[in-house]
Amino acid sequence: MPWSLRMLMYITLVAIVLQFYVAFKASRAITIIAGWSKKRSRITAAAIWVWIVLYPVAMIGSHWLNFDGVSRRFQHANLLLDALITYPYWIGVIMAFQAAMLFIVSDAIRLLLFPLYRKHKEKWLKWNAWIVIAILSAGTLYTAIRIYTDTFTVSTRETELPVASLPAELDGFRIVQIADLQADGRTNGSKLDRFIDEVNRLDADLILFGGDLVTSGLDHIETGAAAMGRMKAKRGIYACLGDHDYFSDSRLVTASLEKNGVTVLNNVATLVPVDSAFISLTGLTNVYRTRPSEVALRTVEQQRPRGPINILLTHQPSFEIVKHAVENDYDLVTAGHTHGGQIVLPFPFFLLTPSSFETDYVSGFYRVGQMMVSVTNGLGLTLAPVRYRAAAEVTLIVLRKSK
Repeated sequence: MPWSLRMLMYITLVAIVLQFYVAFKASRAITIIAGWSKKRSRITAAAIWVWIVLYPVAMIGSHWLNFDGVSRRFQHANLLLDALITYPYWIGVIMAFQAAMLFIVSDAIRLLLFPLYRKHKEKWLKWNAWIVIAILSAGTLYTAIRIYTDTFTVSTRETELPVASLPAELDGFRIVQIADLQADGRTNGSKLDRFIDEVNRLDADLILFGGDLVTSGLDHIETGAAAMGRMKAKRGIYACLGDHDYFSDSRLVTASLEKNGVTVLNNVATLVPVDSAFISLTGLTNVYRTRPSEVALRTVEQQRPRGPINILLTHQPSFEIVKHAVENDYDLVTAGHTHGGQIVLPFPFFLLTPSSFETDYVSGFYRVGQMMVSVTNGLGLTLAPVRYRAAAEVTLIVLRKSK
């Protein structure tokens, strides 16, 4: 079974437990408020749950039955299928996690205040029923709107990077950082156009691409590379490769990028000349299939020219790479890979997302000593065809001479 289907199955199995709990609370609330019988309320809740799980059933079932055409249809944007099956599933998963946490808190309060609850049981149950319905109604509406906004719009995250002894030629230098283009059946056409327009609007001096040109296969390599070729930067576009480029074909991805005017850095350092100054730029290939060895890192550092600003471009913002960058006096590390979490669930005191179990650097800007780590959310999608609280984005970093 492909990795994506295995992950979908695991997510569904966990979500089912939470959805059962949420459905129980919802059916009980409906019984109290609407006066329905328990049987009618439970049948209604069960029908909604069956509708929600149609997506994983269709995807996993078609794989087991060798009906590959079914899963391929779901992997391409289809307004009817998405509206009726795909998005209801992901809204249901997200809502199950969030609503279940709130309901658990409510149940915990009831247990802590059990003597008071027992004394005012009827009032408590009625008020609790209204709270349950309000959470599910408002939460579902908010989740649907937020998914649509985060998935189909592109935002820009901006910051300034102060650098000591920065030459005048580099003061105000504009670096546009992008990653995870992931051209595929969903990320193409007008969606790519909007992303390109946003990049070009920022009037970049330099564009750094953190890898993942495509999601899988060979069909969209030229589409992704052509999109990169339409981006404009005064001092060029530089890239490293990402995990999905290796899942696809790293040599074809490299060739296609370079054909479209993008320089690919594979464990190598280079100079980016800017008038009489220059930027030292190192590209490290840091993906699941190939990590930079100690020998490769030493070799890169031995041949790397130190500049007034030193930038490390990589795909995965792993702890080891950040540590290496700090030890070798880089000013900036740029990375992608995480999609900003792609689906981020707000919990008390922290944000829950799978990326948080892999790295401390999930989204945005981090200070590590005197160095900045910048992780951009990117554009494309992995596993889930949606984003939630991790909008697609372009990152702009403006160099400034520190005062």
